[in-house]
Amino acid sequence: LGEAGIANGDTVVIYDADKELWAARLWWVMKVYGHEDVRLLNGGLDAWEAEGFDTATSPQGAEAVTYEATNANANLIADLDMVKESFDNKDYVVLDTRSEKEYNEGHVPGAVWIEWTKVLNEDGTYKSADELKSLYETLGITSDKVAIMPHCKSAVRAAHTLFALTELL
Repeated sequence: LGEAGIANGDTVVIYDADKELWAARLWWVMKVYGHEDVRLLNGGLDAWEAEGFDTATSPQGAEAVTYEATNANANLIADLDMVKESFDNKDYVVLDTRSEKEYNEGHVPGAVWIEWTKVLNEDGTYKSADELKSLYETLGITSDKVAIMPHCKSAVRAAHTLFALTELL
């Protein structure tokens, strides 16, 4: 981050051209390691271009700075004991964000399935907070839970869902 000219106190807006999947993964990593003000561009590059904004084909140069990551924030990482707790405790929820096919091929016992794409509108932007709240509450994903643990295979789809749960709700 420092080599890219990003300092600890900077506001960072992340985007991609894949419905914010990879942007969300970087958002999560930055949050885990203590970057306070990191955001996603709703709708990503597609939304930017649809609004008629210019794009560039080469990166803008930035002077390198010193960036200091913090120790990992354990509140943003579920461990095996927490997942096991979800087997017998309804206050701990594993939220499977993978495809229906992947879920049906095998999943954590008791996991709730909501594919990551369900939080998006057709244009790739996130649904409204009211729509998200309804989606999650219908399946028992509520703010009173001790832990809601989104998961997938690589923390990409899970990070996308975590963004919706923590930043949009």
